[in-house]
Amino acid sequence: MKKLLASTILTGVLAFGTAASASEVVETVDPGTTPDEFLFTFDQLFEELKLLVTFDDEKEAQLLLEFANERLAEATAMSEEEKTEFVQQAFQEYLEALEAAEEKVTEVIVEEQTDSEGEDELTEELENVSEVKDELTEELEDELKEEVEEATEKAKVVANVVKGLDQEMVSQLREQELGYGQIAQIFWLAEAAGKTVEEIASLYTEEKVGFGQAAKQLGVHPSKMKGLASGKKQASEEETDEEAETDGSEEGTEEAEQPGEAAVTEDENEDTTSTEQTTEQQVSVASASTTETKTNTKNSVTKAEEKKAEAVKKAEEAAKKAAEKKAEAEKKAEEQKREAAKKAEEKRQEAARKQEEAKKNKQKQEEDNDEQKDDDSDEDSN
Repeated sequence: MKKLLASTILTGVLAFGTAASASEVVETVDPGTTPDEFLFTFDQLFEELKLLVTFDDEKEAQLLLEFANERLAEATAMSEEEKTEFVQQAFQEYLEALEAAEEKVTEVIVEEQTDSEGEDELTEELENVSEVKDELTEELEDELKEEVEEATEKAKVVANVVKGLDQEMVSQLREQELGYGQIAQIFWLAEAAGKTVEEIASLYTEEKVGFGQAAKQLGVHPSKMKGLASGKKQASEEETDEEAETDGSEEGTEEAEQPGEAAVTEDENEDTTSTEQTTEQQVSVASASTTETKTNTKNSVTKAEEKKAEAVKKAEEAAKKAAEKKAEAEKKAEEQKREAAKKAEEKRQEAARKQEEAKKNKQKQEEDNDEQKDDDSDEDSN
């Protein structure tokens, strides 16, 4: 049933051309439909549908960043209109969008699904969308304000460290069912606190603490972030320079070790031995190449299966959310209908009351007039 509903939704979206391009994230976002409007529920459903028809992970990351920007713009709009209740709602949804964007950006970069330019754009936008003005959070409830501060700090951390993560260690942490965003946080905390990645990971997996609690336990603060990030970048550049120098030295050594033409003449036994060794090496290389090819093929199949499973999961989740949004919209419509009927009944009763009051006043006026006439008649008789 869920798959049928998901297919129906997908067909409807494609039929009406709702799969908008997510090639770039706009820095200044128009809030569009805001939380205080009835159509806001459908606006959110439309976003879910756009995610459903986006199968490229990089574009999905861009979409999630765009949605986080929109939630922030909505919060700003509601704040300007002094609608505190809707400011709270907008920020709660901003937190959800920011966490989803952080997770997807990390996944895209760690899995090398984009080039260096794409990595720079995603991390820059993630850092930008985590910038929230202090005056905007001042009207939030204390608990929600703390959540916003922690979430934005996490996003900035991820944006600054995600491009330098160790792939092998990431794979090990993924096996512990840690999210990509959590993994980026763990790497940063480990470097900031001078601990091993394994020690920090245990805080997440065994003690079940989040980024904020872990940072407090370790006595670190995201203010250290920029220094660590710049240091890592400098170290990376120095490592690249050293590798280049090493390659140059090795090339010079190889050239110096090239045998001259005079050394080519060897006896037949040495030629035979050399030929056999060469053959063995070729067989070994071919065998290793075949093994590597099989491994790569297996990994490709596994990734394809994971992508397929993820697409099905996304479709089912979208179908479920669509049903929930529809039920919520119907509930709101029913509530508005009842409210309208209640107000209409109150108006009708008020009109009836006024009519009855007017009727009594008129009747009283007529009685007063009749009494006056009787009095006048008695006076005339006398």
